[in-house]
Amino acid sequence: MKKRQGARDRILAAAISEFSRQGFERAISYIASKAHVNDITIYRHFKHKSGLQLAALLHAQDNSPMITYMEGVLARERVPPLSTVVPELGRVACGPGRELCSMIYFVGLQNHKLLVEWGSSTPRDRLVPLLAQYVVRLQAQGQTRGLDPGSLARSILGSMLSLFSRNCLFASMEVADQEAKETASLLEMLR
Repeated sequence: MKKRQGARDRILAAAISEFSRQGFERAISYIASKAHVNDITIYRHFKHKSGLQLAALLHAQDNSPMITYMEGVLARERVPPLSTVVPELGRVACGPGRELCSMIYFVGLQNHKLLVEWGSSTPRDRLVPLLAQYVVRLQAQGQTRGLDPGSLARSILGSMLSLFSRNCLFASMEVADQEAKETASLLEMLR
């Protein structure tokens, strides 16, 4: 059983690496080679390529440093303001969270069916509820007006993905916002 789990873990790590760098059209044979297994082993574990794609997205999300960061923020007695959290989420998205953000970017461009499947999967919604809890805490501290926590949470997530796009995908262009000051100031207007 350990050998089987080890192969599954290697396959997921290879899939996340390949899908985040090359997109979801990457051939199974590349992933198998990187995981040191054969193609058949991948199909035994995931049935078909779309099963591997969804499993890789969910695995990357479950191990997302953005979730770890938000859990740490919520563990504090007082949560920091939007002007602190949004730039930090942007930095995490461009650093240790880059693989997940790249996969989200590629799935949006290349595979609408997978995007819908991922969007409706139960484990997917881990970050948005954490962000909503954060907004509720901000409101209790008097730091934001009575906006709907779910809507503001989705706006924060959108800002994080925007920061990723601007600073990772288009870093050398004028749209980059490396310090995330522009994005944070836009969110501060919601106060």
